[in-house]
Amino acid sequence: MKKIIPTTRLKTGRRVKNLHALVLLCVGLMLAASLAASETDPDLLTPVERAWLVEHPWKSGFF
Repeated sequence: MKKIIPTTRLKTGRRVKNLHALVLLCVGLMLAASLAASETDPDLLTPVERAWLVEHPWKSGFF
């Protein structure tokens, strides 16, 4: 008689590995996003330019 290999165990094992990889990917993406959000970019406007924008709010838009 041939020995029957239980395929349900193999499929379940693959699913668990895939789920584990997906969870690790999500955790890594969340960590990367939180690190990127905590970085502060330098201010590109000088204090004079910022004061001008406060005085002329209608000129600071796209229109």
